[in-house]
Amino acid sequence: MMVKTQYPVYRILGTHNVRDLGGYRTKGGKITKTERFIRSDSLHRIGGEGINFLLEKNLTTVIDLRTSNEIEKEPNPFSDIGGVTFLNIPLLENLAPAFLGTSKIGKISNDPLLSFYLSALHERQSAIRNIFSAISEASPGLILFNCTAGKDRTGIISALLLGLVDVPSVDIIKNYTDSELFISELVEEFLERSRQRGGDTDSYARMLRCPGKTMASALDSICVSHQDIRTYLTTIGLSEEQLLKVSHRLVDSAY
Repeated sequence: MMVKTQYPVYRILGTHNVRDLGGYRTKGGKITKTERFIRSDSLHRIGGEGINFLLEKNLTTVIDLRTSNEIEKEPNPFSDIGGVTFLNIPLLENLAPAFLGTSKIGKISNDPLLSFYLSALHERQSAIRNIFSAISEASPGLILFNCTAGKDRTGIISALLLGLVDVPSVDIIKNYTDSELFISELVEEFLERSRQRGGDTDSYARMLRCPGKTMASALDSICVSHQDIRTYLTTIGLSEEQLLKVSHRLVDSAY
């Protein structure tokens, strides 16, 4: 199924949810640049053609947000490719699909993902600081960041990046919910694994959704506690210089 979007979507064999952060208009009238940041699901199934496709787009940095255990089971092919800096900075183990499949919160919460997102934002600030610090220091070129399905951990970092440059909340939320347009095959795969283990697939299915209200509530939480995303990022230890470098990378023609 072809999906029309305001941003580039990259159809790479072995992946499902590879999308560019370019194409969004900020409140100040700038447009986020393409081929600066790509958000992605796991890359362990891509072959040489997909690897070359990304290298030809000047991929220079890959930040894998999964746990070391996830990477051990499903290795990232860019972990040992010359010319690409590979970083593993786990954002939150509780957002790994394997963990979500065993969590009981989906049975007792009306918004089972929100508590996990808030945990990432408030309890894993050191990881978020390290991710943005790495971005600020990265070599020129394309940065790709990924998790397993490219929706939760990757969705949080995407929201923070877009919010940093003042992309409107409605577009940040749409960027998050759009994952559902691309990951239906992955969702079925995860649910089938859960069925084989005798898991509660109804509760698990709720955890694999991308409800707009969940991201809206996460963004509201940041605004209530820190006024805006830039203030949140400075509060967790990032300097204005670092944030300017990240912002320039996303919205300026030259950086």
